[in-house]
Amino acid sequence: MLTISHSEAETAHSCQLKWSFRYGRGLKPLTTAYRLRRGRGWGIAVADYHRCFDQIDPLAMARNTLTEALADEWKKTFPDGAFQHVPMEAEVEARELHAELDALLVHYAKFQPPLGAHDLERKYLVGVPGLRGAETGRAARLDVRIDLMQRDEHGLWLVEHKLREDLTPFKLITRSRQWRWYAYAHKRAGGEPIVGVIVDERRAVLPSEPMLLKNGSVSRDKAKRVDPDEYLAACRDAGHEPDEEALAAYRARIWQERHHIFLSDLELVEAGRQIASSARLITCRLSDKNW
Repeated sequence: MLTISHSEAETAHSCQLKWSFRYGRGLKPLTTAYRLRRGRGWGIAVADYHRCFDQIDPLAMARNTLTEALADEWKKTFPDGAFQHVPMEAEVEARELHAELDALLVHYAKFQPPLGAHDLERKYLVGVPGLRGAETGRAARLDVRIDLMQRDEHGLWLVEHKLREDLTPFKLITRSRQWRWYAYAHKRAGGEPIVGVIVDERRAVLPSEPMLLKNGSVSRDKAKRVDPDEYLAACRDAGHEPDEEALAAYRARIWQERHHIFLSDLELVEAGRQIASSARLITCRLSDKNW
């Protein structure tokens, strides 16, 4: 039975050659790409941070979860006995990845309190609508994994945590098919009705250290990504008054955002059509020997 994901469908529509190598011929890299490992680790750690909202130290528990998740990822990439020598570059990269995500998680928690979790990482494998085995020669399923589910005064939400190089404009986020496909899978699996999807985005950037100038004052370059609290502390240590314009610019810096996307039943119906269309496209390519 054919199983597709949103990632495969996106690849099939955007780059035929990439889809052919990755999915049509099943060629996979020996190791998981750095950005993919970073995204997975981030999603697991942030979801656990919100899950531990009623614990004494949710951040400490999430940091432990991050360490365990990256260790598991390492074991999958370099299982015992599979490699005679693990490349030193891989070990250095693994340490850098852990340090980066840990620092990002601490900074994330500074602005975002834990909100609780109705459920962690739900996995759905649902039939593709309007696609029958007798009609195409094979049936198809949609594979979906959701980071988190949260409940508020509006109802139940699906939550996705994204680590980006830069924050995505809200208009572009609302146009993404991914959230509607996930909501469709949740509904088709018989899940509790949801209000919509929360997209929790975090910039994959950390604040830079305040810079001391030769005259002993603190740089007031407003283009720098400086944490306002660290800037104030540096000014106190230097014995100088903070620059109000620079401080305002640092405080206005947006590091992360949570977007609430309300979804209607009609949008989920359209999502079903898109899923079926993508499954037909992939099925046709798999049956074409030229691929």
